Amino acid sequence: MTENPKNYARDEKKLAKAQRKHAKKKKRSKNRDKARRKGARLHARIADIRRDFQHQASTKLIRENPRDLFGDVQCERHVAKS
Repeated sequence: MTENPKNYARDEKKLAKAQRKHAKKKKRSKNRDKARRKGARLHARIADIRRDFQHQASTKLIRENPRDLFGDVQCERHVAKS
């Protein structure tokens, strides 16, 4: 199986730090808005890393086990009409 991404834990720590900094900024300030955007970028990056890892893992799993997963699937309606 594919190993978990190592940079995921690093980015989670960065996100926690960014959230703490954001919480300490004065409301409605430009610096608070910049801190909010930095946190949002980190959230997006973590989401992308997780999504990419899931895609790589599922693709690898399917390539290593090439079975006909959707072989003779018949709906009940189709069977009843025959």
